[in-house]
Amino acid sequence: QYYIAARGCSGSLVPSTPSDFMNISSFVLGSAGSYTTAASINNLANSATNSSKWCVYLIHSIDVNNDYSPLSSTVLQASVNYLSTNQNKFWVETFGNVVCYIKERNAASVAETANSGDSITIQVTDGLNDSIYNYPITLRRPMPANWPGAVVLQNNKPIATQLVTVGSTNFVMFDVVPDGGDVTLSKLTSPVLSNLVLTALTNLTFRLDGQGGVRYAIYSSGDLVNWAPVQTNILAGTYTNFTVTASNALQFYHAKWVP
Repeated sequence: QYYIAARGCSGSLVPSTPSDFMNISSFVLGSAGSYTTAASINNLANSATNSSKWCVYLIHSIDVNNDYSPLSSTVLQASVNYLSTNQNKFWVETFGNVVCYIKERNAASVAETANSGDSITIQVTDGLNDSIYNYPITLRRPMPANWPGAVVLQNNKPIATQLVTVGSTNFVMFDVVPDGGDVTLSKLTSPVLSNLVLTALTNLTFRLDGQGGVRYAIYSSGDLVNWAPVQTNILAGTYTNFTVTASNALQFYHAKWVP
């Protein structure tokens, strides 16, 4: 009645769709279990990736020896560092957000509502309670043959995109919130910057490979949902460089052509 999921501690990897959302297995870390070193914890993560499953870590205490199954903060930090340096391999999220993602993904329905040739509009719905289930899910759509790339927006806000190839098919991949409004894919007609990640207090220089006199708007987001402009009306010539500085939190940056 009150919870969307609950965990058990049977020590097994969880299928991509759990058989029982009220008894999702987890691994006890620390002295009460077998996972007391960074290597042993990281091996669990690798096992999950290799089998396309979900690994849930259960930690009761850090550095407090009279608590249940304490785990060394040094070991935990080493494991976090390993996951952080392998973000192309692992997706790390809170227990609740992973549950939301799975349920939204399984319930999602995608419908194309308009297609002009240069612009495609789709709607993503899931029929779930939007006050709870509002975590972005990942979509892939085959790229139209005559499109060199795509700009994606939801409710007129830019969305980070990736171009991926599976077999011989090129896809545009992006994250959207179900029931979050129309998603528009537009044919790329002017240069668009690759989506890049900046860590806290780190400077990064973007190189705009475009035509002289093209204007760009740079958007920033800490959650890939709420985007805000940080620089606009930038006059870019071919191979023009400019620098933005990340805020105190992990930030994503997206650049789009401004007509």
